Amino acid sequence: MIVEQEIIDAISAGTGADRRIVVSDFGRGMMTKSVFEALDTAGHDRAQTILLDPRPTSDELQNQKFNLTNAIPAPNREEAELLSGVQIGGETFQEVQTSVLTAADAILEKFDKLAGVLITCDKDGAFYVSKNDESIYVPSAIDSKWLINPSGAGDI
Repeated sequence: MIVEQEIIDAISAGTGADRRIVVSDFGRGMMTKSVFEALDTAGHDRAQTILLDPRPTSDELQNQKFNLTNAIPAPNREEAELLSGVQIGGETFQEVQTSVLTAADAILEKFDKLAGVLITCDKDGAFYVSKNDESIYVPSAIDSKWLINPSGAGDI
């Protein structure tokens, strides 16, 4: 596949530890096994950070396709629940935060090569957790009362 080879060549051409790779695939087939292998090599051999925002299928979750060296997947709430087996939510912010951190820990344990995980939680903001247990919370930039059509709101 010509496009696949161009993507692999672009990943392979990168040099230097200060480069970042951002991958976003909405289930359109860009993330082939060969592309994932090239990303894993980039993360391992060049210590490049890979921000990974694919839309996983249940088959892909089972085969650990996303366990890439130095990768930081960015699942939304629903995807994080699928990846971790932990329900995210609660009546209070503390309950939401606790469930997100539990889910993040489960994801990092399941996918041991990851550098961290960034879980986006629509109106509840986003949570980054590193495999070294460092965490950062970023509140949602939009007040939830203004969310009329929540389609895609997992990435606010």
